[in-house]
Amino acid sequence: MGRNAGGFGSMTFPSDEALARWRDATPDEHTLGAPPDEIPDEGEVATRAGAWLAAFGRRGAVRSAKREGLDVHVRFDVGQDAFRDEAWSLARVLGAAARHGARGRFVLLATAGAEGAFAFELSLDEHGARFRRLDRAETDAAYASAGYRALHQPLAGADLGAARATRTRAKKPAAPEDPVARVERLLGDPWKDKLAGATWRGVEDALNDLREARPADAIPALARWLDHPAADVSGTAAEVLLAYDAPEALAVLIDRCGTTLRYPTQASSGPRGYQRTSVQACFKRDGAGAYDRLLPLFDPVRRDPSVDDAWVQATFLVLSSSMTPGRARVEPFVDLPKRDPRWLDLAYELSELKGKRLALAGPSLLFEAGDPRAMRAYARAVRAMGAPYVASYTSYRGIRGAPFLALAGDPELADVAPALRALAERLG
Repeated sequence: MGRNAGGFGSMTFPSDEALARWRDATPDEHTLGAPPDEIPDEGEVATRAGAWLAAFGRRGAVRSAKREGLDVHVRFDVGQDAFRDEAWSLARVLGAAARHGARGRFVLLATAGAEGAFAFELSLDEHGARFRRLDRAETDAAYASAGYRALHQPLAGADLGAARATRTRAKKPAAPEDPVARVERLLGDPWKDKLAGATWRGVEDALNDLREARPADAIPALARWLDHPAADVSGTAAEVLLAYDAPEALAVLIDRCGTTLRYPTQASSGPRGYQRTSVQACFKRDGAGAYDRLLPLFDPVRRDPSVDDAWVQATFLVLSSSMTPGRARVEPFVDLPKRDPRWLDLAYELSELKGKRLALAGPSLLFEAGDPRAMRAYARAVRAMGAPYVASYTSYRGIRGAPFLALAGDPELADVAPALRALAERLG
């Protein structure tokens, strides 16, 4: 079974105005101080809180973020790597609500296959937001709570990126505007790097209308919006194209694979914009041929293991998320590495990547797939990242020191034998 982590909780705002101010604000990266070892800092949150949470809730696996009146609820349960990529940004987004008067509590904790490994609390009160580790008794109470038992149950309520339903209905014109025309009008000409909160919510509503209706004549416009400088726009347009499930829509995304982004804002926090969705399109159209189509994306990290290539990260994320247990997994995105073992061979080859976002991506994928080379891959990663770094990941996965102690005697790993012994002692 894979190692998962997730969280649950709620907060309440004092007024509609306070909720709107939080939803339209960009969280301060210093809201909560330094993160714990189990949850690394993956960079600033460069989008508005409401847009970030709305996108989070649509990202697949078990993720749900909804609003009911003045209450905001969050539940999620994802793979270990996705948790490490998202959890601290999520905590920042939620923690930023305290300055707008929100009060509430969220728990982030290890779940399937790793229960008890860690548990943290994010509390919001009149003193601000506080993030702390739960003690053993509090951790036991969290696992016994109704919130944890309901982790996989869908939340009711409205999307965080949308305005209140009553206001949305009041603002609709008598004759509905065509969604494509609505998006073009709201985006303006020329495009702006950032959209005002109300403008983005209007764009998102129109894009969601296209997601439901899937008119073929909108595909050229969606393809054009992939080049918008705002990651919210380009990323959502890509998600809509993927939802079309039509050859011409998938072809638009596949043709983008490996291309250079026109604007840095489209990759402000890892593989944002359309990268992950383009990789998904390759698997959706031709799972058997995806390896040959995507392999050239790995050339930069093969040449230089220190490169943090966003297309490589996007591919690893798609492969890893396909291994995540739970009912959120749907065809054709299930156990992709097991369907084509060449992905696992590639993961082993790339055991020694050094980029901040790619280090241990290969060993982790092997571990999730149950590949017998996983421990050797983690041992090889010690060369690139050092024993303490590898220990922080392997301890999270519940790996003990015995395999590394045995590998310390392997001639191939003689250069890191002392580090492997230190790693084994650290893991116990």
